[in-house]
Amino acid sequence: MKRVFALFMSILMLMSFAACGKDGKLPVSPTAAPDGSDSPAYTEEPYAFDPETDFDNRFSNLLYNTFIELDDCYVWRFDSSPIFYWDKTMQESGVLCNRPECDHRNPDCNAFIYVIGYMSYYNGRLYYMVYGKDPMNKKPYYSVMSMKPDSTDIREERRIYREEDADYDASNMFVHRGSVFLYYSYQIVENLVPYNCYRVEIMELGKSERKTVYELKTQSYQKPILQFRGNEVYIARGRGGDDTSYLELTVYNMVSGKTDQAEYDVGVYDTCLSDFYITPEGELLFALDTDYDKFPGGVFTIKDGKAVEKFRFDDGEHIFIPTFADGVACVIATVDSDVPTFMIWITDFEGNTIYKGELPMEYRNSITEAHSFGGRDMLVGSGSSLFMITGETLGADGGIVYFLIKYDFSPDGITETVLGSYAE
Repeated sequence: MKRVFALFMSILMLMSFAACGKDGKLPVSPTAAPDGSDSPAYTEEPYAFDPETDFDNRFSNLLYNTFIELDDCYVWRFDSSPIFYWDKTMQESGVLCNRPECDHRNPDCNAFIYVIGYMSYYNGRLYYMVYGKDPMNKKPYYSVMSMKPDSTDIREERRIYREEDADYDASNMFVHRGSVFLYYSYQIVENLVPYNCYRVEIMELGKSERKTVYELKTQSYQKPILQFRGNEVYIARGRGGDDTSYLELTVYNMVSGKTDQAEYDVGVYDTCLSDFYITPEGELLFALDTDYDKFPGGVFTIKDGKAVEKFRFDDGEHIFIPTFADGVACVIATVDSDVPTFMIWITDFEGNTIYKGELPMEYRNSITEAHSFGGRDMLVGSGSSLFMITGETLGADGGIVYFLIKYDFSPDGITETVLGSYAE
């Protein structure tokens, strides 16, 4: 598997909860470069990305969708759609099912898997999570499943029964260096007070023991963001204050089993963390969205133990929610929600504009009956390419048409190509 262009574009409601360490420092210090120079935040652990074993950070915010690049194809899905592929050599798209007798229109099709969260690639297999109920004891469970990239050899790697008295299951998972990271997001009520809860557990493939590495209970709608680098897992979130906002960073080491935490004052009131990214060189980047009048959206890093603004997305007109990909930051603003029409703005990590303009959506004209925009995931590549996974809801029968769109862009303009489509 090669490293793939990826970026999740969605609105995350991220707010507050304190998780500050004893001295506010991390052993793998995000406050200085390894050579001690006065450069932006870098991690200190020697690191080389292995596409066969390491989770690709550009997938970490896809949440409910999938986009994976293999040597010969892309694997993709949108929300609860079947699993699709796009063959690079044949230049064609189809349903990811190798059974020649299958019509790909029934629940027995290999591609008709109701995946919870998104899929991961690890050591030649695709990993995903499904829910189920034991026919014998009627207990609900969730299973970590895997299959070969051609949809053969489907097997259950681990079945986890729901905890006693709990009414929630894991909502997402990541596979990294032989371990599964289970991500929980659920609500509880205590003494008539509602809380949003988040938890991250680690479980080695082939073993049953699970360990909690992160846990949070808050009344805000905060969603922690995960990134992986070597043997370390970084968990970032934002926290609001009386007159400022904070960045909280938790680091779990898979070898030592230790967890460390730090907090940084952003200095801008009422912003939320919309994305978090670690560059291949180890720089920590934080995307903060708007507080309307005071801050339109921008990118921060850590320098000398402080959160430092690198650049802003500010055109004096739109509200922006920045996100990251391989070498680029990106924002999309809604120009007209009825049509719909979007403006897209892509920069490098120093704030230099690569492309800014209207996002073409001519693919919608291929649908002849009444339909409405069903949302989208933006997958942005380094330099000059962008992928979009989207669904168009049909008005007559409520069906959905799924699309994989590729955009090639430059300062001179942008071109749109439909790589694949599928109608329910």
